[in-house]
Amino acid sequence: MSDINNLPGLDKASILFQVLGEALALSMFKNISEADILKIRIRVRELQNVPIDIKKTVVEEYYFTMMSKQNTKSKETKDQLFSFLHDLI
Repeated sequence: MSDINNLPGLDKASILFQVLGEALALSMFKNISEADILKIRIRVRELQNVPIDIKKTVVEEYYFTMMSKQNTKSKETKDQLFSFLHDLI
């Protein structure tokens, strides 16, 4: 578990659940199925002594992914709001 690039998504989600706490993580991941939540809960128990640098990297990766998605949505909304200007050109 020394390389973040080799971690499967289940491990990354489990690490996020460990860092954030289950209540906060569940409120952030509302679209996760009950089966997936159960898998994450099991994996959280299996993952013990995760190095702090791995936890930090997983949280940063999640943060930057969410910011990128938010930025993309913001640009799409902005384009839709002013799409009438493109017709004027």
